[in-house]
Formats: sequence, C-alpha cells, structure tokens
Amino acid sequence: MKVFIVGIKGRVAQRHDMAWKALGVEVYGCGSNIDWRQFLTDDYDIFDICTPVYLHAEMIEECIKAGKAVICEKPLATNLEDAKRLIKLRGKIGIVYQFRFNPKIKKLRKELKEGRYGEIKMVTANYYRWRGEDYYGKWEWDKFKSGGGVAFNVCIHYFDLLQWLFGYPVEFQSLKTTAKDIEVEDNYVSIMRFPNGAIGAINLSTHYQKPKHFELIVIGTKGSTTIQLRQNEYHKDFFKAFIEDGEYVTPLEAIKSLKMAL
Repeated sequence: MKVFIVGIKGRVAQRHDMAWKALGVEVYGCGSNIDWRQFLTDDYDIFDICTPVYLHAEMIEECIKAGKAVICEKPLATNLEDAKRLIKLRGKIGIVYQFRFNPKIKKLRKELKEGRYGEIKMVTANYYRWRGEDYYGKWEWDKFKSGGGVAFNVCIHYFDLLQWLFGYPVEFQSLKTTAKDIEVEDNYVSIMRFPNGAIGAINLSTHYQKPKHFELIVIGTKGSTTIQLRQNEYHKDFFKAFIEDGEYVTPLEAIKSLKMAL
C-alpha cells in the first residue's frame, strides 16, 4: 500500500508520516506549494491531506474524482455549503478525529454503554493553553482560510467527542471573543442539552499560560470521572480503522461537529 501526503512538511503531517510507517505503509508526499494534482495519475492508494483548512474541500473532491481513497485532517471544510457537497461524493473519505481512539475515551464509551455512571447529568470539556503570534501569525488568524479559531480549527475534536458519546445536542448556545489582531475566536464558551436531558459545557481559551489544561469531565447519578486529554497521538489507530473499513469518521459524521463549532 502506498500513501501520498499533501502538505508533508507540516507539523501535523509528521505525525501522519510516523503513523503510516508504523503500519508498514509506504509514504510519499509533497509540500502544499507544489502542484499536487500531477500525482493523482500515479499508483498511490490513499491521498492524505494535511493542508490548511481552506484547501480541504477542493482537494477531497479532486481526489475522489481521480478514484483515490482520501484521508483528510479535520475539519471537513470551512463552511456548511462545502461540507454538504462533500457528503454527497461517492468514494472512501475519512476525516481525522483521532481522539476517538484514545484508550481513555474508548474505555469511557464502553463504561457509558454499560451504565457505569448511571444517568448522565452533566458533561464538561475544557481546553486552556497559550497560542501567540507564533501560531496566529500564519494563516490560522484568517477566518476565510481557517474557518474559525479555538472552537472550529483547534478544538473541533471536543465537539466531536461530546456528540459521539452523548448524542447530538437538542439545545445549543455559545459566546466568544475575538482579539483585535485576528479574525477568529480566541475564547469560547458553549452550553448544551443532550437528548437524555443532561447538560453540557465547552470552555476553550488560547490565552491560558502554562501548564496546558485539557480535560473531559462526566458526572452521573452513580459516579463521575475526569479524563486528561493531553495526548492526541492516535493517528495510527484511526488509519488502521480506515484501511480495514472499521469505525472511522466519514464526512456524514464529521459534519455534525462542524455544525456545532461554527
């Protein structure tokens, strides 16, 4: 099996590269500034898209039209219009939400199904860290290119986990702030109600000094748990599920978190 990574020089692409190689897959690639379309006629089995968000939708479409299977980093697209177009494509597309493969999350999902915590009453997801000019000084500050900031581009994983574990919210409200030098949200708070009646909250900030603070808190009638989400290196398990036609995240599933984070 041969994988071609578009945007192979990026930080996230390096994690992809290591994960594919750990699975024994041959990896090739090019930078985002190269005419990547020239490689669509070659015999690569999977195209792995690790480019800025505003390029995702177009690249996914081009790959599917060329008959290639596609892995693409989150989020699916910068807007709902493009996302709805992508879910209609006929082809194999996986959107990378590797947090679902975190052993702690997999254990939690199993415990929830078994009723370990009783009736779930409240869920909170928190993400606090510092993101300065070294981060927002690139394309991430531009709403057109990134689709959004701490909620949409950085922490869309949290929205995915909550709707996956507890159901798509029946009520949802949010507030955010935008720093004067950027076009995207840098602080974000949302509250929601899940189908079973439980309430939830997501609190996100890129103004928090060290140490980083990432956690998921679940409170039920029979107990509670707090999961520290400091590690996110589970790409290998996601890629394996994709290769084996397992429970990887499709565009139809990925659009749920996109709707919540917009």
